[in-house]
Amino acid sequence: MKYTIITTFYNGKNILNSCLYHTISTISNKSEVEIIVVNDNPQISIENIINKYNSDISIKLINVDKNGGHPRACNIGANAANGDYLIFMDCDIFPTSGWLDEMQKSFTQNNNVGSVSATVVDMSTHRITVTGIELHGVDCLKPYREQ
Repeated sequence: MKYTIITTFYNGKNILNSCLYHTISTISNKSEVEIIVVNDNPQISIENIINKYNSDISIKLINVDKNGGHPRACNIGANAANGDYLIFMDCDIFPTSGWLDEMQKSFTQNNNVGSVSATVVDMSTHRITVTGIELHGVDCLKPYREQ
């Protein structure tokens, strides 16, 4: 497996549905991708949404027993991943055409790159909210927000 997309969920079934739709519809080689959805809200059932897309691509649902927050949900997904590359995505992200190829290109065409980030646009304001990540040593991540 080349890519594992780890999508975290806490609330918003319609948003999760849109995320999965856009993610899956923009992936050209679905056999290289698995999606892991970590449901960090044990009070909400999302099996029906996952089952809707399971025939299109490999999707694994992990339901946690108690809410542990976003970092814990990401770690749970990473521990279950089979991909060579891990992609972390909140369920309110709606990828556009070519996103996966562009991220792979950014990752492989630059020397000494450990991670890449997509440009994130707020759909309600059409403003860029995240333009990338800068790494300093090994202990600091600095997202550029609202710039």
